[in-house]
Formats: sequence, C-alpha cells, structure tokens
Amino acid sequence: MNDPVFIEVGHSQFCKNGNAVCGDSFVCKRNNAECRIVCVLADGLGSGIKASVLSQLTATMVARCVTNDLDIKQTARTIMETLPVCAVRKIGYATFTIIDIDLNGHASIIEFDNPGFLWVKNGVVSRPQRQIESVTTADGRRMELRFSQLVLTPQDRLIVFSDGVSQAGMGNDAYPLGWTQQGVEDFCVRSVSQKPDMSAQELSDALIGRALTIDSKKAKDDITAGVIYMRKPRELLLVTGAPFDRRRDREIAERCAGFTGTKVVCGGTTGAIIARELGKTLCIQMDGDHSEVPPGSFMDGIDLVTEGTITLSRLCAYLEGDMTWVYKKNPAAELYRLLMASDKIMFLVGTSVNEAHQDPSLPEDLDIRRNTVRRICKLLEETYLKTTSLRFL
Repeated sequence: MNDPVFIEVGHSQFCKNGNAVCGDSFVCKRNNAECRIVCVLADGLGSGIKASVLSQLTATMVARCVTNDLDIKQTARTIMETLPVCAVRKIGYATFTIIDIDLNGHASIIEFDNPGFLWVKNGVVSRPQRQIESVTTADGRRMELRFSQLVLTPQDRLIVFSDGVSQAGMGNDAYPLGWTQQGVEDFCVRSVSQKPDMSAQELSDALIGRALTIDSKKAKDDITAGVIYMRKPRELLLVTGAPFDRRRDREIAERCAGFTGTKVVCGGTTGAIIARELGKTLCIQMDGDHSEVPPGSFMDGIDLVTEGTITLSRLCAYLEGDMTWVYKKNPAAELYRLLMASDKIMFLVGTSVNEAHQDPSLPEDLDIRRNTVRRICKLLEETYLKTTSLRFL
C-alpha cells in the first residue's frame, strides 16, 4: 500500500423526470495486474428502460474489452459496428466516452458523440489536441471518433458528462441554449478553486446537483457525470470489535492512536476499550436522526465513533445503492461520506464474539460482524474502486 498516487473515481446520475431508470451508464473496471483503470460513460438513445439496457450493454462491453487489453481504438470501432441502428433516426443506439488511465497518469481517451471531456489542471481547463478519425461501418455509415492522449499529474482531474448536463435548462429564460459546455467548465473550475481538495465524488455530486437545479429539480433528460482525480492517497482506519484475547486490548488502541489518517471506531465495546486504554472520555451524541441506527459518540482524536453491527449493516445498504444517505444525518451516512472521501481503507476487526448478536456456538462463517465487514470490503473494491486491507485480532 505504498503507491505514490491514487486514482479516485466518482460518479453521480439522475433519471429523466418520470422515469424509474437512467438511460445513461457509467462503468469502471480495474486491471490490478497492470495498475490501470478503465471508465466508460455511455448514453443510450432516448430514455427509459430501452436506453438503460443499451447504454449498460455498451459500457460493460467496452470496459471489459479495454480492461482485457484489446486496443482502445479497435474496441470503439467494434462497438460502433455492433450497436443496432435506430430504424427511424438511422443512428446508433448509444454514444460513449472511454478513458484508460494508469498510475503514471498516462491516459488514452476515445469519444463518440458525447460532450467533450474536461481536463482541469492547475486551476484551469487544459485543452489537449484531439485526433479525429473517421470510421465507416460495414453498412456504409460514417462516424467520427475523437482520440486523445495525455499525461496527468497529481491534483489533475478528468470530468465527463452526458448531454443531459450541458443541455440542462434548455429553453427556459435563464438558459435558452442550456447550461452549455462553457457553463459546465466554469462551474468545475470555480468548484475546484474554492475547495482544492474536493473529492471526485463531491465534484460529481455538485455537478449533477447544479444541473438538476437549473432544470428546476425536474430533469429534462438523464444526467450523469463522472470524475477521475489523481492525487496522493487518503487513508482511513476502521476499528470494530473487541480482540479475541483481552490482552491485546492495548494493541488495538495503540494502532488506532498511531494512525495518521482518518480514524473510525464502530462498536460500543470497541469504543469503550480504546477510551479506557488511551485515557479518553467517550460521550454519546444524541443529535441527528436515529430512526435507522443508534446514536454515535464523541472521543477526542477519533473522527467518528458509532454503534457496531446495526450501523455497519445500514452502511452496506448505502454502498449497494440506497441513495437515502444523501438526506440522512446519522452515523451510517457520515461513515459512508468518510469512506467515499478516502482511498485506502484498513479494517482492524476484533474477533471476540458479541453474545448480543448471535449464539457463540455458531461457526465462524456465520459471524455477523466479520461477514458484514467482508461484504463492505468487496463493495468498496468492486463498486467504488477503493483499496482495502483486512486484519483480524
């Protein structure tokens, strides 16, 4: 876990008003062997179920091909020739943007009919040269691909978005031509200048939030934004559960005290152990919403202290796509926000059985806490491209 930089990826989207699913898709795949990340934004023609299926198919196929080392240009050509054609409009069913980036910052980008990507560097939008390549499909259709190669350095951001963002508000008095590409650029530059360490997720959330506001809270089209942020990694340590051997209580407390990143403690017993061993005071905080999870606590030197198993289970729901965390002010939602703002997440899990949660005679495979933490690690790595490590005590 000594990588000098980390590539954070965040994305946000909102459905067209009246639709249950989004016609845009944003898919990311990691090639761990080659330290590469492939991101694809696809926009299905129209909206609703049909657009969603086609954009998801496009994004998934492209991401899998490029991650498996197929040439990025050849992949784009193949997808364009494979996609069905609308019988009425005589155009392909999905547009796309492909980004293939490694930890050295070398990025290859292919664009087909999506709004142009933004490269925010040193507080301004840098404009790389784009190579235009025409492709003629087997049925005679002629299409243009925009191909770019660039090298990112720490603090650079790549921002991609669907036309539902740049065309937000189109036709109203304030934005007769929509928000426009320039409006999106200005917003991103201003947001980053006001908060230079803004995470990828924060920026994508802010971008979608602004587009939705311009659309008067009723999106006229599916809106999606993805952000890639190259920077030094942010680390988080999550400690949960008492050690199996009580003689290791001091060890778990010292590991927590000596950690230099964000520190989270989940579990009343765990918090009490760390407070006792470090001579700290643990105070329950009753503010916030506690309809779903128990209240958290405060301990000097710890960023967040929560209850254990119930809070971690609620966190799983948020990680699996329960977007209600946006409106919640509870410990599980706060933990979700801290995890999204972190890159390398270390879990230190005590293996003492909590008899309040289960029968101690049950086998280890049925241990609720350990299984919940493993599930969280899998979600963080596969869905959010975080790096995790897990240690049991």
